[in-house]
Amino acid sequence: MLATIKVKYVILAFASFLCIIFANVALLFKPLYTKVYYGQADPIFYYGISSVVLIILYIIFKTVVVKKTNVSYDKNNDMLPIRNVMTIYLSSIVIILIISAIIGWNVKPFYDLGENFTGFQLIIHAVKLIYFSILLLFVVLMIENFQYGLEGIFKFKNPILNSYFPVGGIATMLTYGIYQIVMDLSTLTVIYFILISIYGIVYLLAERSFSKTYLTSLLIFLF
Repeated sequence: MLATIKVKYVILAFASFLCIIFANVALLFKPLYTKVYYGQADPIFYYGISSVVLIILYIIFKTVVVKKTNVSYDKNNDMLPIRNVMTIYLSSIVIILIISAIIGWNVKPFYDLGENFTGFQLIIHAVKLIYFSILLLFVVLMIENFQYGLEGIFKFKNPILNSYFPVGGIATMLTYGIYQIVMDLSTLTVIYFILISIYGIVYLLAERSFSKTYLTSLLIFLF
């Protein structure tokens, strides 16, 4: 019975991954908008359509798929221990500083835009950020479900390591992370590939809180 439930979590994790891939259906509509502004608006349409697709899939996933599979998650609505809060907070700051150092001590949003950018480029960047912010929901879903489905496979003598081994983050890194590198190989993509496993640790430090993990991951991604 326990093995069956774990398989369900793993299936849900892969379903979340397939949702990310399916959002690329926006590419099928490219012939409809590729001539707008001579193709300059293509990213707006692509990320805009993909964002809408992801929102619809997220609603379906949370309201239908999860209920139909009859799985549950340990939700802790209590205040996190101060030690956990400080660890998450300080780790986030350190990671943001490391990323800033790698890109030449720039603030990431300005680094992405470059030195000279137009209002139109700013709109494109804003739509792109919205898309990745929504996509991050599915990344955290993958971490959550992989954690429930795969934890216990690796056992350690150290109880702390057993409690905080981010098998969910590692599994997500080896699936979505590799997919992202294949789709767009760059310095920042490689950095975020490594960070996915850290998001898995954050999930455990946040006592499996989806919202806290998402907000922390989003903060790191944006800055």
